[in-house]
Amino acid sequence: MVYLQLAHVWHFSPYTLRRLFAKHGFVQIAGDNYIHALFQKTDRPIDLGPQPTVAEVIAKLRGTERLRAVYPIQLLRAIKRTVRG
Repeated sequence: MVYLQLAHVWHFSPYTLRRLFAKHGFVQIAGDNYIHALFQKTDRPIDLGPQPTVAEVIAKLRGTERLRAVYPIQLLRAIKRTVRG
């Protein structure tokens, strides 16, 4: 199986992004599986939740791969909305 390897999909999952920011004292305020996220600096201990299993990561990659065909269309629509502004 060949996976879509966009840098933001390949290098980060919601968990790894939370872990990276938590290491520097930020807590996630909002976020989703498309890695749209908002973080805030905090001094409190941060609960990262459970680390995803290998099976969960593979399932996420397969789901992302299924979206490969529609991703360029979604991207173009987003660009058009931004340009129309």
